[in-house]
Amino acid sequence: MQFMKTGAVLRSLKPAWCCPVLLGLVAALQHTAFAQETAHAICVAAAGADTGYVHAIGAVPGGGVLIGAREGLFLARETAGKIAVGKVGAGSAGNADTGRVLAIQTFADRALVGSENGLFIARETNGTIAVAPAGNADTGPVHVMRDLASAGVLVGSENGLFLAREAERKVAVAPAGDVRIGRVYHMMEAPGGGVLVADAKGWFHARATGGKVTVDAAGEADTGAVHAVHDFRPGTKLIHSSGGLFVAREDDGKVTIRSGSAPVTGEIGALHELPGIGMLVHAERGWFVARPTGGGAFSS
Repeated sequence: MQFMKTGAVLRSLKPAWCCPVLLGLVAALQHTAFAQETAHAICVAAAGADTGYVHAIGAVPGGGVLIGAREGLFLARETAGKIAVGKVGAGSAGNADTGRVLAIQTFADRALVGSENGLFIARETNGTIAVAPAGNADTGPVHVMRDLASAGVLVGSENGLFLAREAERKVAVAPAGDVRIGRVYHMMEAPGGGVLVADAKGWFHARATGGKVTVDAAGEADTGAVHAVHDFRPGTKLIHSSGGLFVAREDDGKVTIRSGSAPVTGEIGALHELPGIGMLVHAERGWFVARPTGGGAFSS
């Protein structure tokens, strides 16, 4: 699969006016693997489509980029040195109505599309992108997706956690694991492997073992919305969230999440790594250092 570079995107557009929608698209391009060249701060001309706010971007076989946005699913391709952006399925009666697209995940030679109307599969045939429902599971709106090595793709949705996998060139979608999970808000790589999944009540650890996906509780820490995740040390991650600083760590094959052993006072503004020491934390009421210890992180 190929990605167009941000520099190529910007160079192909003639300077004209500053458009919030377009700048949102360029910012999203820079936020992904497109950012392999230095972009210049310029205004850009219209690329041919009113996408609305861009939520996700992903590759499509044969070149080009899928854009998940408020107004649906779009395809961006370079033609004769210019970038053309068009809505997928426009003028075609065969494509499903995704509605607002929130997540895109590579899936074999296709792409999974998570939207307010559920989970869809997008594939290219003779230069045309076809979109159809993926499986028949009642996922509800799909908010986030993440690859689970050797097993498939974890789908975090309004109705819980699902696993999408390929079976005889078709997409099979079913609930993941045996643990009841509510609306999925966040997923991230877990220390030691697998994926950490957060719903409104706590965190869970999903992993593939022996061809089967297991999901176990990883504590009931009320982290709130997750802003950033930092590698703290091998087997440990520091979670910066609206609820403060939390530590995710693996012990004897089990992942747990808990608050740092000494709370940082006030709202956290920024974090910066101090090699060999820990993490420098700027909070509402001063500066702190989060240091890795045997029992978690503490602040000083």
